[in-house]
Amino acid sequence: MQYRMRSVSLALLTLVIVSGCSSVPIDWNAMDGSKSNGTVELAYEYRPILDTPPSDDHDANLIANQKCQGWGYLSAEAFGGATKSCAKTYNGDCVRVKVTKVFQCLK
Repeated sequence: MQYRMRSVSLALLTLVIVSGCSSVPIDWNAMDGSKSNGTVELAYEYRPILDTPPSDDHDANLIANQKCQGWGYLSAEAFGGATKSCAKTYNGDCVRVKVTKVFQCLK
């Protein structure tokens, strides 16, 4: 009986540890914007060792278009490339990266 409880406890502990380290979906989020300037800033953060960032900007383009169209513009296009910065360090290593992209709303 005691051996069985240890096995169950060990299995639960392993499950908790593994689920705590698992990757979560990374999505673009609207961070800032200006209706008068016609700009939308989108960003996401990820852990370089654990997470897989979005492979393309498709979702970012959709979100930017929705925001701009909500303000009466026709569409949006990227205003330059994405900017990466280290959002959090640990012992000198970057453990969380922030990616930001600005979009210009078009009439």
